[in-house]
Amino acid sequence: MISAKVDQFTLTILPSLTNLEGFAHISSDYSEYVRNRFEELLQIVPTYSSAELMNGGVRNYDTVYSYGFEKAKIFFKYSSSNVSNGISIEFKARALREYLKAYRIKKSDSMDVHRILSLLADEFNIRLSRLDIAIDFVDEDVLVTKIYDDLLSEELIIKNKGNRIISDDKIRTIGNSGIIQTIYVNSRKGDSFMRIYNKKEESIINNNIDMQRALECSNWTRFELELKGTYAHNATKALIDCERNNENYLSLLFGMFVQFFKFYNVLGFDEYGNYVLEHTGFYQNMIDTYFAESPAIDGHKTNKADEFGRKYGNLFNNGTMTFFRMYKEVYGENELDELLNKIKEDIENIELNKDHETMIKAHEETKPFFK
Repeated sequence: MISAKVDQFTLTILPSLTNLEGFAHISSDYSEYVRNRFEELLQIVPTYSSAELMNGGVRNYDTVYSYGFEKAKIFFKYSSSNVSNGISIEFKARALREYLKAYRIKKSDSMDVHRILSLLADEFNIRLSRLDIAIDFVDEDVLVTKIYDDLLSEELIIKNKGNRIISDDKIRTIGNSGIIQTIYVNSRKGDSFMRIYNKKEESIINNNIDMQRALECSNWTRFELELKGTYAHNATKALIDCERNNENYLSLLFGMFVQFFKFYNVLGFDEYGNYVLEHTGFYQNMIDTYFAESPAIDGHKTNKADEFGRKYGNLFNNGTMTFFRMYKEVYGENELDELLNKIKEDIENIELNKDHETMIKAHEETKPFFK
């Protein structure tokens, strides 16, 4: 059996200037409003658990709530003093699985990642910051040890999204007693990373919730794609736009996976010394099982909606607008106009980096946020 699912994800809610209107304390009040709507839209409390305020923060977020238990916690994170960080919602793998299961039992209705994203996107500007897609081969005789042996003997190669062969130094392995159990492809710090591992053995050793299924099968290999950064951002629209149909949804997940990592058998070489290749059987199955189809997930352009509007909103939170108001009260409107003219001159001396240039290019044909 071959199957695909979103294994875990993290999303960010990006407030725009319009969203922030009417909140006395912009960051904390708005964030608490979002948390309440998050609970209502996904029915978190009646189906899963109430919120628990954790001690201490995480990275840029000083306020962290958790829902769930032990290793099955959903995290809701925000900064009480800086709304520009956005609001982070993190569904780790076990938490996602347990929440979906609890929702199905208590509501007698289905809930999936596609629906979660759609419900939140209807009210908020969201983007994924991490997306993990898992493809499982159960009793298909797709074995980690065989894949590794074929890579080692150069009978198999892996290509990346740019159709370039992934070099040996970007492939690492973990084994036990000389038997390879896990293959890592690319750096975990990068925006696209893959793990191929023996899911049957992992489930039995860890005695986790998949152990019964693991005991009942002969072999179980998981291919896990981890997208972060711009790749994850740009996967958001594809998932939200997907029709709420299981076959279309699975086709999209397979389609996303197969465009990032491609597996080929090496048949030989042509007269120019180039590889003669064909898809491996398991890779072809990924393509064929649900007619894998996905829009190209670009790694450079972003789908950041209303980015200038969001940055404008930050001016209210970081004291800039307060400064302008105070300046006007002290010196009058004419002097404020002169100050703004000076700012127009001074900004010509500001140097823009690569990220700034990318944002400019992405908004060249858009209208100003306030029109």
